Amino acid sequence: MNVEKVDKHTISNIFDPTWYLSTYPDVAKANIDPFNHYIEFGRDENRLPCSLEPILLDQQLWSGDDSNDIEQKLIALFEQSEELISSLAGWVLGRWYGSYGKWELVVQYLPKTLQDPLALYLIAHQGPYLLLFDAYFCQGQLSAAQSLLNNKTWHASNNKLLAQNMLLDSDSRVADLNTFFVKNQLSGISPQDQQEPLGLDNIVGLHGPRTKSLKDFFQPLVSIIIPCFNAQSTIETAVTSLLNQTWTNLEIIIVDDASTDNSWQVLKALLKRDQRIKLFRHDVNLGAYRARNYGLSLARGKYLTVHDIDDWSHPQKIELQVKELKRKRKTVASVSHWVRADEELRFQRWRMEDGWIYRNVSSLMIKRSVFRRLGYWDNVSVNADTEYYHRIIALYGQGSIAEVRQGVPLSFGRATNESLSQTKASHLRTQFKGLRKDYHDAAAYWHKTHKKLFLPRLPDKRPFPVPPVMLRGTDAQRKHNLILLLQNSKLFDSPWYLRRYPDIAEAGVNPVEHFVNNGINEGRDCNPLISLSGQAFIHNTDKLHALEGLLQVPQLPETTVYNGHASVNLDSPTILCVGHMVSAHTFGAERSFIDTLKILSESELNVVVVLPNADNGKYVQQVAALCCKVIFQPLAWWNAKRETDEYVVDAFRQVILKHQIAAVYVNTLVLSEPLIAAKCEDVVRVMHIRELPSHDPDLCEALGADAEKIREHCLAISDYFIANSNVVMNYIDVKERSFRVPNVIEANVAESKSTELNLPAVASILSSNLPKKGIEDLLKVAESCAHKKLPIEFHIYGPENEHTEIWQKRVHLSNVKWKGYCHSSEVALQNTDILLNLSHFQESFGRTVLEGMANGCAIVAYQWGAIPELIDSSCGVLVTFKDINGVVDALENLLAKPSLVRQFGVEGRNKVIKGYSLEAVKPNLLSAWQQILKTERVQ
Repeated sequence: MNVEKVDKHTISNIFDPTWYLSTYPDVAKANIDPFNHYIEFGRDENRLPCSLEPILLDQQLWSGDDSNDIEQKLIALFEQSEELISSLAGWVLGRWYGSYGKWELVVQYLPKTLQDPLALYLIAHQGPYLLLFDAYFCQGQLSAAQSLLNNKTWHASNNKLLAQNMLLDSDSRVADLNTFFVKNQLSGISPQDQQEPLGLDNIVGLHGPRTKSLKDFFQPLVSIIIPCFNAQSTIETAVTSLLNQTWTNLEIIIVDDASTDNSWQVLKALLKRDQRIKLFRHDVNLGAYRARNYGLSLARGKYLTVHDIDDWSHPQKIELQVKELKRKRKTVASVSHWVRADEELRFQRWRMEDGWIYRNVSSLMIKRSVFRRLGYWDNVSVNADTEYYHRIIALYGQGSIAEVRQGVPLSFGRATNESLSQTKASHLRTQFKGLRKDYHDAAAYWHKTHKKLFLPRLPDKRPFPVPPVMLRGTDAQRKHNLILLLQNSKLFDSPWYLRRYPDIAEAGVNPVEHFVNNGINEGRDCNPLISLSGQAFIHNTDKLHALEGLLQVPQLPETTVYNGHASVNLDSPTILCVGHMVSAHTFGAERSFIDTLKILSESELNVVVVLPNADNGKYVQQVAALCCKVIFQPLAWWNAKRETDEYVVDAFRQVILKHQIAAVYVNTLVLSEPLIAAKCEDVVRVMHIRELPSHDPDLCEALGADAEKIREHCLAISDYFIANSNVVMNYIDVKERSFRVPNVIEANVAESKSTELNLPAVASILSSNLPKKGIEDLLKVAESCAHKKLPIEFHIYGPENEHTEIWQKRVHLSNVKWKGYCHSSEVALQNTDILLNLSHFQESFGRTVLEGMANGCAIVAYQWGAIPELIDSSCGVLVTFKDINGVVDALENLLAKPSLVRQFGVEGRNKVIKGYSLEAVKPNLLSAWQQILKTERVQ
């Protein structure tokens, strides 16, 4: 049976006029009888006569995420439905499985389609025959393939001739292809090496080399641009086919895109063969279209075209495309057709459509006038050919591009599994959903909404957003592309960004532009729920790549989670420990948080940690080693003038519910949203206070409240408090809800210093190098000591910042050494004899002082804050606040009695071991948690 046996009556039985007019409103608007329209025009225009479920599922199959479910629906239709629906389902399944090379499944489902005349009539092309032939051929079922060719319902066509050719021996294939070419008014071909079978790399045009005639000098110059990257085995095939063109007035511009194989040597050898070849080379790989654009900038031809480095072109291809351009004045570009083939000239097509032979967009040849108006190819990795093709149509209209010898392949395109179109991210499959589809849609919108469509070679800005993985432009383009993408993405929350970062709101700058140009590097986040640094950490990449990755996922992650090393004890409570800061340099509060986690990790409690970012990977790894999970959640410090971030509260509520949290613990008093979430879920709230707001004006300013208001806020928001010193206990002043637990100092890791004090002695200060840490006072002390010629040096440890830059320019003292930030306080303190603490605010604990004691240092410090709780006359000297002379006198006395320096060091170290080591602090902290949780399952 064949398609001709399908009569109008058969079609009318399935035709649905209401559906047809609803689906194709242009037909309804034209007031044409729907059935007659379908018979006369609709079928040829690929319209359907009615709703056909397999065809609807076909669209979903290629553009949806649930392909497995759709496959099962199609299989059910194939097995259980009426003949037409079953046959169409077989075609849809066959094409889908063929795209994956699952030929046995193609053979299972497709034959039924070829036995159904109505199905073939509706499909209206030879794709089913070619696909089944492909399946038989690839499985070695050559007799079945031959039987299919003998099927009279498969009408003669150029596609069928190519299929027939594949079953012939090598000599017969050559003769058969030559018959095919001659039939289409083209010259024949031959194996270049007659001793070897015909193949993609063993093929040459039969017209032979031409000598230039007078006529050739009047041929317009055609520039052919070839990008090359690692193509040493295919270069000669491509270039030879161009040197063999009947159109001889050519310049062949080859741009090697920093190949790492032997391509450049092969190209230089070809250069010696023909002066029409021009070679250029990139030092770094920039992508095929960047290479093309460079070649285009050098091209001199009246007509401009490109050629892939691994394809073969028929000798008349260029001539035919030029003549078509010259023939019609309104035609501004031309394209020819091609067929994909492997090295053995086995023809194929990844997704079967109407045939193997189809338009070769990469053959696009344009007049120079088009280049002047439209400029260059887009700097992306794939699909820029198609974009340029549609850009021409958008500007010049339909009919401006001529199709040369439709249905006749003037090129053989090399088909390999390694080609770009077969890679996962840019696979041709993404033209239906994914990278190529997104690019096509964005380009089409640009074409539709802009009158000027010129693209410069190296633009700073993108004309439209593209998937980041496609972009091969400059850094400026990359940033602008991110801005365009974020403007239309849920990933960036502009109102939140301005609330979270009031300095940006006050500056009045565009939030998206600020984030991309500055905010990413400044450690800012783009929405309240996703930590960009956390994403970068778990994916082992930088923040810019992490952002680009988030822009390409179909659904944003609800949380950013990193698995910790600790196992979960199902019989024990789980507590949520929230850190307030992760910075490039770890200071006291962060180190104390680690110490707390160490103790908790040795208990039976399960610990889940939340960190605001992952800007210090080493610190995050330390945390992860001590807990079950690390969750990265952007966090702002509490401020009396700031509204509660309900997004963050909701995020914490979800964490509390998901992990069955028994208590929420915050590392300092600056966090509020975690505790608000805990109250909403009726979970115990614990605040670890390490600050003294009453003596820290900078902290009060940061929190937008005075010390008493901060205290009132703490009392209202937390159930229990852990204080690291008596002075903090006195500040919060609710003994029935508080527990004094000092910070941990690992004294056991420090070695005792030598008995003798070597001169000059070293007095050090370890801090964040902010003015409130007393650096100005230290410089005054150093100046006085230098004047007195005391044998002492002053070492300043801490990060470089704008303050240190000013001090170093202003103060030039030979006894002051700026040592920079030291990742280990122990390393700095091992070389220190006397530790100074000259803070201008009352410290809540004095961690650095204790670290100095743990490392055998004598202490000289101001007598205020929590420091007097640590120092007595056995291990150091306390001086009245801001008494510079008193500090100098203390140092002078110690230098006069060197043995006292070492004696102070020994006593201080013993004091730390007894009262502040991990083993000393551990019982206090676990006892506090036992009372808080009212459970014995803590120890």
